[in-house]
This record gives sequence, C-alpha cells and structure tokens, in this order.
Amino acid sequence: MSKGYKSFSQDIAADGETLFAIDGSFRVKFSGDFGGGTLKLQEKMANNSYVDIEDTSKTAEAGFIVDNFGGNEYKAVLTGATAPAIVLSVKGTLQKVPG
Repeated sequence: MSKGYKSFSQDIAADGETLFAIDGSFRVKFSGDFGGGTLKLQEKMANNSYVDIEDTSKTAEAGFIVDNFGGNEYKAVLTGATAPAIVLSVKGTLQKVPG
C-alpha cells in the first residue's frame, strides 16, 4: 500500500483492535454509541509491545491530537462493549490503513 493517505474512517461494531501506521502527529475522533465499552489508543514500542497513550481511554465521543515523536504503529482497542456503533476517524500522513 502506498504512503500518503490523509485520512480514514473505520466502523467499529464489536470488541477488538484496529491497526494503522502513521508518520508524525495526527488527529483522532471517536464518535457514535460506545455500547458501554471503552475505546483507547495504544502505540507500538521498540520491543513490539503496545502501551496505552495517555488520556485516550474514552467511553463517549472525543477528539484529540496525538504527538508522534518516533513511533508509527498504533491500534485502537475497544473492550467491554455491547452492540457498539463507533466511528474511528484519523487524519494525518498515514502509511497503512485498516482493511
């Protein structure tokens, strides 16, 4: 897949993970019905583990900017949801989008 995507949106309808790769800082928006669950962003570390990004764990609509200082692989993780209907929107210089 070629570099340079500027944005993507992904529907999230069940607990699980959505992976993406991005260069530089980026904007994220979580919107929709969280079904009682929690959606958070995690960043991949050099040892291939993922760690939570501070202040991104949300149970309702939210938007924020993530400062990216070196890593480029991320995932959105939804847990504890019952029949969610969430849209994850990301804007930035994407290297890889879901799907």
